[in-house]
Amino acid sequence: MSWKKGLSDFSKTEKRNYCDTCFNGVYLMLDSFLKVYHELPTILADEQKRTYLKIVRDEMELLCLYLKQFHDVIEKLSCEKTLTLHLVVPYK
Repeated sequence: MSWKKGLSDFSKTEKRNYCDTCFNGVYLMLDSFLKVYHELPTILADEQKRTYLKIVRDEMELLCLYLKQFHDVIEKLSCEKTLTLHLVVPYK
């Protein structure tokens, strides 16, 4: 498989801007990584594969589950034209 074909397989994930919020950006980046985790070895160079093999997928999934809670709250509270202060109290 050529690396170009391998990259075209990643079209199921979208390019993202990870600068919106700190928690949100980390969650979105890790979630995107997990979606393509099993496909990466086919396109990585040998040096990159050594680093890739050090990543424990189960631990990354647990971290994503934890960060998803922050992501969900941030998404719910980040309305620009709707008042959301009344939603903050339940999350205290």
